[in-house]
Amino acid sequence: MKFRLADVKSTAYDVCVVLLPQNITDPEAAAKPYQFKADIGYIDENGAKKSYTCSWIDEKNKKQTKFNTNDPLHVDTVVLAKDFVFPTCNWYEQTNEHFYLTLTCSMSAAENKKYSRPIYIDCILLKPKAKIEADEPRDERE
Repeated sequence: MKFRLADVKSTAYDVCVVLLPQNITDPEAAAKPYQFKADIGYIDENGAKKSYTCSWIDEKNKKQTKFNTNDPLHVDTVVLAKDFVFPTCNWYEQTNEHFYLTLTCSMSAAENKKYSRPIYIDCILLKPKAKIEADEPRDERE
């Protein structure tokens, strides 16, 4: 699933996703976590399209991995990238599709019993690491 990120300013953010347990729609649903990978798209300071694949430390074997899971029993805010810096902004170019977050369900057929394929997403959060000053109101006709 690809989500366009609007109103991104050039600063550091914690990029997060809020995931919902499956029992939010089906009380009888099995409590299986999601396994997913995440990619962030942006434009660098030279105008080139870039993509960053998020990675985490697997708590079990203490190795870096590009796959993450969630808490299947609770609403879970997962930090996808901590202190991620967008070198440019898309504040004035709202149609820019190069600022995005992609979440991909990623599991083998053998992992079907362990993980859930549908991912229930509440929202995507970009938490600025520094105070962002309010701009003058934009004229939407520009």
